[in-house]
Amino acid sequence: MGKILHEGTYATIREAYHVDTGEAFACKIIDKRLLRGREYLVGNEIELLNRVSYAHSNIVTLHDYFESDNHLYLCFDLCTGGNLSQRISSQGPYSEAGASYLIHTLLSALRSIHSSGLVHGDLTPSTILFRSEDDDTEVMIADFGVSRLVGDTGNRPGHGTTATMHERDAYVAPERFRQGYCTLSTEPADVWAIGVLAYYMLIGHAPFHEMHRDDADDFLFDHVEGKKISGDARDFVEACLIVNPYRRPTVEQVLRHKIRTGLNE
Repeated sequence: MGKILHEGTYATIREAYHVDTGEAFACKIIDKRLLRGREYLVGNEIELLNRVSYAHSNIVTLHDYFESDNHLYLCFDLCTGGNLSQRISSQGPYSEAGASYLIHTLLSALRSIHSSGLVHGDLTPSTILFRSEDDDTEVMIADFGVSRLVGDTGNRPGHGTTATMHERDAYVAPERFRQGYCTLSTEPADVWAIGVLAYYMLIGHAPFHEMHRDDADDFLFDHVEGKKISGDARDFVEACLIVNPYRRPTVEQVLRHKIRTGLNE
C-alpha cells in the first residue's frame, strides 16, 4: 500500500499497486467494524459500480474488490489531480470555454449513468476528480456511495461521500429536501447538481449558501461583480435550476444547449 489519499468516517483511500504489473490504483479500505448492520451499503455500492464501470471513460472504474476479516477493499482508477474544489481553490474559476468543456464531459458521463439505470445522487466538487495535475487531464465522476437505481425511493442512507454536509446541501435539488433528505434521488436531481456545478465553475462558489428550499421561484443568474457571463451560460444554469423537476430539462436536452456548442466560438 502507498500513501493515504483521503480519510473518512468509514473508509480510508490509499494508493495501491498490482503485485504483478505494478499498476497503480486507488484502494478504498472500509472498516467492517464501523459498518455493523450497514454492510448492505457496500454491497449496494459494488452492485451499482458494476453497472457503470467501463461504461464511459470519464466514470471512475471499479477494477476489483475483496475482503479480509475486518476490512473490505475496493480498487478504483487512481486520480492524482485532486477534485474540482481543490482545483478551483488553487487556480480560480474557469473561463466559459473551459467550463463548457468540463460540463459537456460530465453530462456525457452522466448520460451513461442514467442509461445504465442509475442516479448518481451526489454530484459535488468533491466527487469530480482529475486523472492528473495536468491542465488538459481527464475529468472523472466518482463516489457512488449514495447512488441508487432509477425509481428506487427507499430511504437507505448512503456512505463514503467525500463531501461535507454543508457542501452536499448546496447541490441537492429542492424536491429532495421536501420529500426527506436522502429519500428521493432522481435523474432531474442530477441535472440540478450539474447546474450548480456549472455556476461554481464559472464564479468560484455555489449559487446557494442557505438551503431552506421554501422558495418556489426558479433561479435567476444575477450580475456578478467583475465577471462577464454570456447569455448562453446564464440560460444553461437557469435551465438546470428550474425548481419544478418535471419542467427541468433532461441530460439529453442540456447536452444540446449552446453552453457546449457556442462558448468556444
